[in-house]
Amino acid sequence: MVPERDLHALAYELAAGVCCPEQADRVLAGLVQSGELVALQGEMWTTRELREREQAMLTLAASRAGERAAPVSEQTLMQAQGETGRELGGAMSEEQREALRSVTGRGGVSVLVGQAGRGRASCYPPHQAPGRRRATR
Repeated sequence: MVPERDLHALAYELAAGVCCPEQADRVLAGLVQSGELVALQGEMWTTRELREREQAMLTLAASRAGERAAPVSEQTLMQAQGETGRELGGAMSEEQREALRSVTGRGGVSVLVGQAGRGRASCYPPHQAPGRRRATR
């Protein structure tokens, strides 16, 4: 998601030396009209593809909400933390360890929410415990 102001700024930046700002605005308008850019609440924008993926993930989470999964053992959690630490070149933060415990606890669906580049992926064990699936793409 990007705010409308950032959407226009990026379009102008990409258009620099290629076309005038008015033409960049026309390209954006065409993307909106074609449905490739989707307006969200609060003057935020996303792409059709990303919105479809998010909707599919919500549908999957709702369909699995009642599932029960076996918890991951403490030994497996410690091993995952160590392996992840080696991959990161340092120990996981307390927040990352708590997120790992959350997504490997009881229940069929766990959702880890956070901004891009904040370390969500490092909270997943390098291997998946039996009976657990990780939705990725």
